[in-house]
Amino acid sequence: MSREFDRFGFSIVFLDRKIILDIFYRYYSDRNKIILEQKITIVEIFSESIAVYTAGRFVYRDDLVVDTDSIYSIVRKEIWRTMENTISTRV
Repeated sequence: MSREFDRFGFSIVFLDRKIILDIFYRYYSDRNKIILEQKITIVEIFSESIAVYTAGRFVYRDDLVVDTDSIYSIVRKEIWRTMENTISTRV
């Protein structure tokens, strides 16, 4: 297995944004949940769900968030922030 699989329990894959969006539109049955052109401001991770807040003051709650922006995205920063807070509270 890969180092990522050993660490996270799954393999990490990087895909071009166009490719991943095409896959979602082809195979994901609930296209209403594919939301584009929203600036994410905050991500809250709960034990049973995720809440994503946008600059347009919308809140989306679901089980999974997929971010196709970049490695500098708010989603990525928020996930790391949450992980660091979780780790520090357990120590």
